[in-house]
Amino acid sequence: MATRGETSAHLRFVLGFSSLVSFGIWFATAFHALPTLSWEPVRGTVLAAVMEVKTLARSKGPDIHTVVAHVTIRYAFQGREWTSDLRIPLSRAWKEGDARSEDYVPEYPPGKVVDAFADPESPFNVEARRGPHPATWLALLAGLGCGVGWWRARRRASPAAA
Repeated sequence: MATRGETSAHLRFVLGFSSLVSFGIWFATAFHALPTLSWEPVRGTVLAAVMEVKTLARSKGPDIHTVVAHVTIRYAFQGREWTSDLRIPLSRAWKEGDARSEDYVPEYPPGKVVDAFADPESPFNVEARRGPHPATWLALLAGLGCGVGWWRARRRASPAAA
């Protein structure tokens, strides 16, 4: 049986490692999206859209299907016309059996006007969303929570705290 000190050391390791992993996930996902906060909004017209379905087959329960739209848009920015591609995650669906892109109603028919954000320094770069996805902040909160837990466990284990 592990002693209190050994258990505390294991807890500190798990919390510290979890904190680093959570911060790493947050940094990796937010690093790309943070510069888009300064990008300018544009309105574009859909030229074409292709739905892609990625399937994660599970041994128990229904399969998970992630639907992503690859949308080509034309937009005016800085006095010029531009054509670029957007990758837009649409949804996750749980469904028995196989899924095909034809099973999903296209949300981006040709001619539809969409909002996007263009990079002023490289107008060809557009994103469907400005800034990190809201779920990205959960990784930051998890990292902060694990970091506080690690700090408290470390503080309790130090001889000076006794």
